[in-house]
Amino acid sequence: MSFLAALDNRSPFAAFHAPLPDGSGGEVVLIVVKASFEWGSDGALGLAREQTPVRLVDEPRGKPGFSSTRYDHDLVLYKPRVDLLIEALAHAPSGAAAEVPVELQVSRRQEGQRQLLLHKRLIVSGDRRWYEDRGGPAEPFSTMPLCWERAFGGSLPPPTGDEDDTPRADPRNPVGLGFRGAASADEAVHSHLPNIELADDRMQTRDQQPAPAGLGPIGRGWSPRLARAGTFDDDWKRRRWPLRPHDYDPAHDQSAPDDQQFEDPAGGLELALVNMTPSGLRVLRVPTLDVPVQLFYEDRWLSPTLRVDTVLIEPERNRLELTGRVVVPVERRRPLLREIVLGHVSPGWIKARREGKCHLDLRTGKGDRRVHPCFSLEGDK
Repeated sequence: MSFLAALDNRSPFAAFHAPLPDGSGGEVVLIVVKASFEWGSDGALGLAREQTPVRLVDEPRGKPGFSSTRYDHDLVLYKPRVDLLIEALAHAPSGAAAEVPVELQVSRRQEGQRQLLLHKRLIVSGDRRWYEDRGGPAEPFSTMPLCWERAFGGSLPPPTGDEDDTPRADPRNPVGLGFRGAASADEAVHSHLPNIELADDRMQTRDQQPAPAGLGPIGRGWSPRLARAGTFDDDWKRRRWPLRPHDYDPAHDQSAPDDQQFEDPAGGLELALVNMTPSGLRVLRVPTLDVPVQLFYEDRWLSPTLRVDTVLIEPERNRLELTGRVVVPVERRRPLLREIVLGHVSPGWIKARREGKCHLDLRTGKGDRRVHPCFSLEGDK
């Protein structure tokens, strides 16, 4: 794989580039930009002092393969929609409670009108135990991790003898609890019933199988994400390997729950988080990124558009993170891509670069490195 391009990142954000196979026999250069913001005690959103680096691997919550994914890697070529992910705790508004309503509202303003895109309502309960076929009262709690280990699901131990072929794991959430009496994959979870449930789909009896409830990444080996990866059968091995299956669906790379995926653009989405902070309510407006991308080839210059496809909110860290990407096809019989420039530069700088010259800003006596925010925070609360 031929790849000589250097990355000149003039934006205030983290960035990464790498050559990758495109899954169909070709090559691409993937450019990823990750922008981190934070809010202070006044609630105002601003650029984070420390920018989170681009994630090159999945980061599990606990033991790899036996816990949920805390953060998905960023080496994705394309997401059809915008993922909204929440890494948070539920906070009891009065300091301690047996049950706490947790809500996520997502809206967008269009032509002066507010359009509600999602109103997700969860009930977070303290630990409960079964009494015959009914769940007992919940124990009070002050905070509760909103993770899949505390939602309905689970896996049973491997069979030890002649047992039927009844499924031994919930493919929607194999690390949860409650599925056929399964305990959580997290040994710190002692509840018999899920701590986190959808408000309109709660577990009442042992034989119920409610939908797992969560706000974070779905495991890439879980349902429904796994089925979107395509068919890996003998025919694929003979005719297609090592390429992707013909029926691969790009939605496989969407890590958010289906109801937390939205149409473009990510910038301007208005979020209301209820009982995910000690104050009870946090309202945010997703910033709009403005990061020009300049591609300098040996024989030409291109300026593709960076598309943001992932929004991550971390209330415990007072942080909001945006991830955007550009995919550049590698054309084998054309001159190579030599340089990638991220951020705002003047037309004069671009002209000089295209001609292989050094650009001098006569106002400063230095090369043109204009300070530009590369983002808009209009409307934050």
